Amino acid sequence: MAPYFRLVTSESIFEARSLSEKPRPFSELPSLASSNWSREHLFAARIIRCEAQNNLLPLYSQSLTSMEGQYAPEIVKFLEGPNMEHMGQSEHFLVQRYGHSLGQAWAALAAFKGPPSRRGVASSASGDNEAEPSSETRSEGDSEGLSRVKRVRRGTPEGFVNSSLIQVGSSSPADDHSHGTLESSVGYVDGGSDGSMPLEEETVRLVSCVFRHILYSTQSPGSMPLVVEFRDARMRYAALMPLIHRKVVAIDDGGLCMRQQMGGSFVLTKNQVAVLEAKRRFQLVEDGRPVISDECFAQMACEAITARLVDPLEELWHENVIIVNATQNYVCFLQFEITDAYLQQFDSESPSLFLHVHSTPWFDLSSRGGREHVLSNLCALIRWART
Repeated sequence: MAPYFRLVTSESIFEARSLSEKPRPFSELPSLASSNWSREHLFAARIIRCEAQNNLLPLYSQSLTSMEGQYAPEIVKFLEGPNMEHMGQSEHFLVQRYGHSLGQAWAALAAFKGPPSRRGVASSASGDNEAEPSSETRSEGDSEGLSRVKRVRRGTPEGFVNSSLIQVGSSSPADDHSHGTLESSVGYVDGGSDGSMPLEEETVRLVSCVFRHILYSTQSPGSMPLVVEFRDARMRYAALMPLIHRKVVAIDDGGLCMRQQMGGSFVLTKNQVAVLEAKRRFQLVEDGRPVISDECFAQMACEAITARLVDPLEELWHENVIIVNATQNYVCFLQFEITDAYLQQFDSESPSLFLHVHSTPWFDLSSRGGREHVLSNLCALIRWART
């Protein structure tokens, strides 16, 4: 069966597939944590993935200004990329060679692009899916809303696709200088063998290091009262569905937050500028191209819906949730349009409104084209968040 992300790209297709697959409403589905949401939940939530995949999300596409020729030296070095011969070097060497933040980014990239001798051997027992904490692992006083938690790992489930040696698009492994299209942004997926498969934490670290380098280098600390920062702490979102009063729980992998100068300190004003969802490898590949699986898409949908239901800082008044989906050295951006009207009836027996999702192609952080697109998305997102 075709994955939901690729298949359901219009309301007419949704209606046709609903007649065929006969999905159930939320009231008839089991109450599950976000990591266990499935294709049925995507149908219950009436999600439409907009077919066009542009390099910028529509929410902030108009916020990008031309920066060509105005990049700080640190950004120029980031776009140039590392000498691939240095991917076997130590983090200490890379920091000395490229500077603190960029050296750490290249050291994190080496977890995926470095030689096997540098990457070491990771246990194949560590799975990609994450279970929500059980009652035994949560503190007794944990209340609904946002709190910091640690995810519990599970073994690798059957059906996972090893992304080793998968050709994506038309580019070869050596093609590292392409621009603009899906084929050029993601040229080659090298996941390694099961024994050397990187852990999810290495994906999170790479995104953290790259995003931090961009955030440090594109925001002048002394000239603005607002600053966007990377949030390391995983956040737990818990809420009740408005009509059936069923509890939904989701946990992210970090994200972007914003602080505003008030008096002598910078106060947290937004905690969900963007939410990170990281995976250790692609779960689904079709015709040599990675596709977001039903399980991953449903998990992100649950995170977005729950974030809108909770919204403790009342920052999502624009009715959109931005999620950064990262797998190894590949990144894409998704925009979930969740209106107030949708939230009031999505769990009813006969909902009528849809949840539309925009997405970018995958961007490869080991290629210049991929880094350019990630930079553009972050710069536009920062500018939009500060307005």
